[in-house]
Amino acid sequence: MLRNLITLGLLTLSTAASAHSFWLQPRDFSLESDESVVVDFKVGDAGDVNDWGLYWERIAALRLHGPDAVIDQQSAVRTTGPGEAGSALVNAKGEGPHVLVFESNPSFSDLEADRFQRYLAHEGLKAIEDHRAATGTESEPGTELYARRAKALIQVGDMPTANVTKPIGQTLEIVPLDHPLLLDPGQTLRVLVLWRGKPLGGATVVSA
Repeated sequence: MLRNLITLGLLTLSTAASAHSFWLQPRDFSLESDESVVVDFKVGDAGDVNDWGLYWERIAALRLHGPDAVIDQQSAVRTTGPGEAGSALVNAKGEGPHVLVFESNPSFSDLEADRFQRYLAHEGLKAIEDHRAATGTESEPGTELYARRAKALIQVGDMPTANVTKPIGQTLEIVPLDHPLLLDPGQTLRVLVLWRGKPLGGATVVSA
């Protein structure tokens, strides 16, 4: 069960121009009712994982979606200064799966033309590659406006309620089509990528 939870927690859609994935990492994915857990904010790729600096200017929302209620968790955030690690001390009440949802404020990233083209190819952002080719702008620098969206599944008790297979409402969201708690070891977890509530074609999804 724990392995399935970790897999869901680390599924991510790469969007940042730094070519790094971003995810929430609870220090425990299985809790008892009314138990608290520290959640770290991570960024990186395979073999190169770092803490993500968590401070108020970066936070748009942090909420815990439980089987029966949605609870704001910004009071759980323990922020630091720019470039330093932060975390959140999250308390999950009531049995069932709880989905911790984070959204960052928008950021900009500027890259010179060759590096931007390599980034697009590496991340599988074909629509942007095609647009630059069609408009003859492949030799121009690229500017990306991006925000980070992440979800982590925290199970309280053993009850596998269906809320984890329903969209939360993020602008860009990965939704499990199978309940992670009901999968056997080695089974594939199917997911749906949504952009503004509609299926997104051509998205590159990786699991870490």
